[in-house]
Amino acid sequence: MKKKIKILPLVFLLFLFTHFVSAGISFGKNVAVEYIGGNNKGNIVNSLKYEVKQILTKQEDVNLYEVHKESYITINGFVQKIFGNKIINDADVSNDVVRLKNGQLTGYTHSLFTEKKLKKYSKDIDEFSKYLNNNETGFIYVQIPSKTSGDPQQLPAIITDYTDQSFNQIISVFEENNVNVLDLRSKIKEQKIDFYSLFYKTDHHWNSFAGRWAANEIGAVMNSDYGFTLDLSRLNQENFYLNKNPKKFLGSWGKRVGPLYAGIDDFDILIPKYETSFVYKYNDITRTGSFEEALIDYSFFSGDYYQRFTYCTFLSGNFAFINIHNNNYLCDKSVLCIVNSYSCALLPYMALSGYKDIYAIDPRVNTFSAKYYVDKYKPDVVIYMMNSDYDSATLIK
Repeated sequence: MKKKIKILPLVFLLFLFTHFVSAGISFGKNVAVEYIGGNNKGNIVNSLKYEVKQILTKQEDVNLYEVHKESYITINGFVQKIFGNKIINDADVSNDVVRLKNGQLTGYTHSLFTEKKLKKYSKDIDEFSKYLNNNETGFIYVQIPSKTSGDPQQLPAIITDYTDQSFNQIISVFEENNVNVLDLRSKIKEQKIDFYSLFYKTDHHWNSFAGRWAANEIGAVMNSDYGFTLDLSRLNQENFYLNKNPKKFLGSWGKRVGPLYAGIDDFDILIPKYETSFVYKYNDITRTGSFEEALIDYSFFSGDYYQRFTYCTFLSGNFAFINIHNNNYLCDKSVLCIVNSYSCALLPYMALSGYKDIYAIDPRVNTFSAKYYVDKYKPDVVIYMMNSDYDSATLIK
């Protein structure tokens, strides 16, 4: 502890030094721009006066904090790491960053669903389920795990997390309305999978390995319960090679505390060895080609750690509506998936097992109801798979 106390003044001085150097560079650059091509071109004194006035009257286009925000986050994260702080508080408690004992970053759920919300969800599910049943369309809820669904002992003792309890509440709503449920949390435990190997260290999302595994679990239920004929051997680990992309991903939690706090993730992607052919419709864009050409978008590798959204490499990220059509489909059936962003790492691998079409909507950004898409595309099964954002889902309107 004494060593940490001795280091603190040095870290603080480094922070101040960095701040003033950054501010000085920004000030000098703005003066130079004004002197070279501004209204005070060629007059250094007036250029200096102009820039000072801009600062004092707060008329600059971007304030110094915004310009150097990422540096401040990085330095703050470094200080927090030195002092061993496991909880980095935010003005909005839902954005608090928690460091687990194994070094992974996460958020957590602060409360359970209210009875009022559960009753609303139940009413909506009941109505939608009856509609699907009348249309002879299958319906299943898939519980996507959250990082805190692993070992509760990984959390700091001061944290009370309601994630799994809230998931259990949602599952009860579906079961009470006679909807089939696949709880992937239970499957992970049954198969004794290293839970945290399925997630990125600095992000809340799961990774390529989790996507392949979950696609197999969902496909098995599609075959056994809904009469699909998917070839799940296509999802066997030996049928993939690993496209390694070291130190490519600073996740959403990592961006709040900087790369020095918990490090940077590799962004490895499982690529099938066999021939594939897809037509991928993403919002208003269409891409065709192999798995890698149609469903993987490497343009999201560009930019610095804070600016790039590497997770969007899968399917080009969040969408209102997508359609993945498999030109080499093995099963003349389709599904409509009601999803959030976790689906980005999952749907590409589901598509490999042979569905003719996978349709998916993200209700967070899509105002049309699920019923609208059922009526339009006539899927054989609707798969509702979420772990948050339940309020955003409009099933029937």
